[in-house]
Amino acid sequence: MKIILPLPKPIITGFPSTSTALSILQQHKETLPWIFNNYIQVFSASPETNVDFFDINIDNCPFLITSVLDKQFIQECGTILDFIITALRCGYYVTCMVNTEKLSAYTSHMGYHDPLFYGYDDDKKEFYFAEYIHNGAYGKACCTFDEFNDAVLLPELDSVDQDFLTEYETVKLIKYDGSWFQYKIKLDDEYRKRFDFLPQRVKQSFEDYIFGRITTNWFTRIPYLNDREKDCHYFGMDCYDLLRLQLNENWEIGYMPSGMRQSYYVMYTHKMMQQYRIQYMQQNGYLQNGKKHLEIWEELTKRMHQILLCVLKENSKGQFHTPRKRELLLYIDQLKEKETDAIRKFLKDMV
Repeated sequence: MKIILPLPKPIITGFPSTSTALSILQQHKETLPWIFNNYIQVFSASPETNVDFFDINIDNCPFLITSVLDKQFIQECGTILDFIITALRCGYYVTCMVNTEKLSAYTSHMGYHDPLFYGYDDDKKEFYFAEYIHNGAYGKACCTFDEFNDAVLLPELDSVDQDFLTEYETVKLIKYDGSWFQYKIKLDDEYRKRFDFLPQRVKQSFEDYIFGRITTNWFTRIPYLNDREKDCHYFGMDCYDLLRLQLNENWEIGYMPSGMRQSYYVMYTHKMMQQYRIQYMQQNGYLQNGKKHLEIWEELTKRMHQILLCVLKENSKGQFHTPRKRELLLYIDQLKEKETDAIRKFLKDMV
């Protein structure tokens, strides 16, 4: 038997939390309006961590059902391989941490990571998965059942971040469901509108973004932060200040960790998503002067991409070039200013 669940290429990528949610949701047209309410707010948990999207969460999405089971529990009932085959046959996407050194499809960035399994072939004895596998770019690949068995059990976890130990010891099932049954209430027409495109939601999110405020009352990554936790987090425009801080510190050691490099890619895809949002809003009567705004955000996207490429180039040398640092810091400051102006103009023209 061969089972391949549909998995379109996500319109933006960044981290698995971004690409996994989008690749599952995008195949269902009714989710597109809701998608454009999201991917506005970005955040970082501390000066030492990467930037990521804050207002989208697989575990807190009205269109997705998720279940998490311990690998040990699954093994008590049978084999993890058979369990995943059964889950895929029942329409569940599956993600879990594996040792990528055991999978021949990986040629770089070896270590523990969480591919998304979306199919299998019993005759060929292989799984199909999506991951950041092609020199860090998102794509699809396959692995044999034997490779998977060697990769899925992670006996030595002393070196991993113990705060995220559960991610290494569990298997997550993800399934699309448009009934929102988890809310356990009657979904009348008024309530269903909460899952449509909401101009007021977009406006509030961008205002939070400009002023570096935490986004609330939404399907966010972290449902609650106390005042102390808010103080050590970066939100929205303040993430540009974080990029400056990290760039300065990494310049001293001559190297930027991969997670921090990925922050630039997240900021780049943030501008890309805004272009898709502008096109949607213009087509549906939510925005005036859409062509002008699209041109502005195309330029912002281009500028952020240039910064991303510069950082990657300097990092690849193994030693940053001091004059280049001043240039990059200036680019970051200029982009922050230009994006702030672009958002204010965008909000002014929202209908």
